[in-house]
Amino acid sequence: MKDLVCVQVYYNRLEAELAKGILEANTIDSVILADDAGGMYPFLNQVGTGIKLMVNQEDATKALEALGQVKDN
Repeated sequence: MKDLVCVQVYYNRLEAELAKGILEANTIDSVILADDAGGMYPFLNQVGTGIKLMVNQEDATKALEALGQVKDN
């Protein structure tokens, strides 16, 4: 993966994992970035930068559509 962009920030690991699953079902590679000491301190996500769902820049629009975040005009 290269040229990663953040498509969504979550404050709950479960929500991030569910969103990652939606992307995988739509054949979109993604990675979760979290600063929670490997899950040992989940509260750090609520006071820090949150849990970031990252995708390749070229897949960003498709990922947002899969997550239901793009509105049709």
